[in-house]
Amino acid sequence: MLKKKNKSVVFLDQLPAIPVDEVIIHSLEGGLYAASIVMGAHTLRVYELPNTPLCRRKMSEIRSLLAPAQCKNIYLLHDSAYDEMIGSSSAVSSALRIRLSQFEESVA
Repeated sequence: MLKKKNKSVVFLDQLPAIPVDEVIIHSLEGGLYAASIVMGAHTLRVYELPNTPLCRRKMSEIRSLLAPAQCKNIYLLHDSAYDEMIGSSSAVSSALRIRLSQFEESVA
């Protein structure tokens, strides 16, 4: 693990060796997906290489790369800018959190 600008990160190749409680796939603007993991009270961003966060255009690719984590708690997190657009100052998050099934390779 690496501390980077006060944000803890973990590298993709380290995932099989650490106890992952949750995998969170973040849906970003522009059709991109990024990932973080939860270990106890800590949330860590997943990086492929130093200065290269894990980011893909297809959710299936990112799920395949995260499969070695062997985590059963996988979520898709989509933050909405709706409250900002209408000028609401709601303290409640409008993020949508969807539970996903574990990734299974399809056999052709």
